[in-house]
Amino acid sequence: MVAVLLAPRLGNRCDIEDLAAFSDEVAAGHRSERRPVNEFVVEEILRHIYGFPQLFQTVPVPPTAVTWAGAAIVRHLNNTDTSIAADIDRVLDTAVDLHKRRPRH
Repeated sequence: MVAVLLAPRLGNRCDIEDLAAFSDEVAAGHRSERRPVNEFVVEEILRHIYGFPQLFQTVPVPPTAVTWAGAAIVRHLNNTDTSIAADIDRVLDTAVDLHKRRPRH
């Protein structure tokens, strides 16, 4: 879901500085709403989506932190792009399709 929502915003390819800037933007938006989120976990999710090396190589990120950060990204994109809600059926269908096609490890 996050990958589908990010494509219009960050494109299919972006650099590490773009990911860091977007992570900061998501975290700042949530701080102003008094919903703090760990921007490093946000960046970890973005790095995974875009194929960059992980930030956390020795200690795994707890699944709940990943869930909260992923929800923060979705909430931020929805709050800053009014077209998401109007196009939610396509977004969900695309996300389901991508999930079915992802390689299993």
